[in-house]
Amino acid sequence: MKKILILFTLLLLGSRVWTQVQIRIQTDPSWDKTFSGKLYIFTQSDTTKRIPNDPDPSQAMFAWMVKDIKNEITLSLDQASSKYLPNGLTALKAGYYKIAGVLDSDFEERGSFNPGNIYARKEVILHVNEKGEGNATIAFNAVIPSRSIRETDQLKEVILKSKLLSDFRKKDIFMKAAVRLPASYKKDSTRSYPIVFVIPGWGGTHFDLQGPMPVKRYGMDLGKDKIYVYLNPETQSPYGLHAFVDSRVNGPWGKALVQELIPYLESKYRVIKDPSQRFVMGQSTGGYGSLWLQLNYPDAFGGCWSVSPDPVDFSSFIGINLYEKDVNLYTNKEGKERGIFLCKELL
Repeated sequence: MKKILILFTLLLLGSRVWTQVQIRIQTDPSWDKTFSGKLYIFTQSDTTKRIPNDPDPSQAMFAWMVKDIKNEITLSLDQASSKYLPNGLTALKAGYYKIAGVLDSDFEERGSFNPGNIYARKEVILHVNEKGEGNATIAFNAVIPSRSIRETDQLKEVILKSKLLSDFRKKDIFMKAAVRLPASYKKDSTRSYPIVFVIPGWGGTHFDLQGPMPVKRYGMDLGKDKIYVYLNPETQSPYGLHAFVDSRVNGPWGKALVQELIPYLESKYRVIKDPSQRFVMGQSTGGYGSLWLQLNYPDAFGGCWSVSPDPVDFSSFIGINLYEKDVNLYTNKEGKERGIFLCKELL
């Protein structure tokens, strides 16, 4: 079997110097293609635990850019490989570690565990001795499959190609959403419903609607029957969440929602075609997006509920009024350096 040998060095703690640890990466010989992207090796110092899809940031991890990986490509890496991760994330003490890996070849979706990326299905053990030496072999032998909504009578998935966004990005771009129909929808074919658009916060996607939390969080079983559309604010966005906001960077997501997705939903489902019966809501970054939509497309929505939105202006951005004269994030009015702010969203 042809193998790819990747040599990389680990920064050891204390007064240790860079010594070599060898990780042998094997790719499936049946794959007749090459892979390029950012290759990650994740570690877990507690070998009784599995390494999750979103690795623990307290554990050491390694990353480097690779190009055209296939069978006999060999890479020799030194301390420079640490430039792809913050300092402190590439340090291992002597001991035993579980290791796993993934190669992220799709930079337009946040995170690395996305469809089409290859990964190591089986974790292996790496032993680092007191001299900082060790070796392990890990097989990248699995491909992350595409995801889809498990549809039911009440839950549907919508994937709609957007001409506006495709023209902007010069490639096919799709708006994605999960639609939750009320229980009465199937029972009464003559009845039409108000519609509520939900933009989730950071990390939320339309796949979340398969679980109970969004139903509870947004009160979908409360009040009068409505159709809920749970939007995906992250998909195909290489520069971060687009949150369905028109942007010179991400493109006309808000316009696409109003001019393309809403008419499509009205043609497919029994939606009341009256903007006064159309509501938009969101939380955190989705709260910002929902408020932006209401302000910029006031005729498209009859109301908005913005919950804990990201800052909507800079009058108190991390506690600083950036509109004041000679004010910035680095120094205060006296010219002294500000401390480092650690901001955590309230979800």
